[in-house]
Amino acid sequence: MYIYMILFGINNAKNLFKDKISYSADYKDVLKEADVCFIFTEWNEIKGIDINEYVKLMKTPLVYDGRNIYKIDEVQKSGVEYYSIGR
Repeated sequence: MYIYMILFGINNAKNLFKDKISYSADYKDVLKEADVCFIFTEWNEIKGIDINEYVKLMKTPLVYDGRNIYKIDEVQKSGVEYYSIGR
């Protein structure tokens, strides 16, 4: 099993996780055919992803958002199964 992550600090993550994770700086590569997405950051690069991209790219548009970057009413219209953590 591989975990795919979008990372902008790829070199630091590689030092920590080695070859247990596949890396990409392009969110489209990471989301393509994914079953689940976990959001752990509120960087502008992540906040800028349109919620409809999850439906378009993912096999199962299931998103756990630990930073609450999307508005609930916006997500409800999208068809994404969305869990806003800590809101």
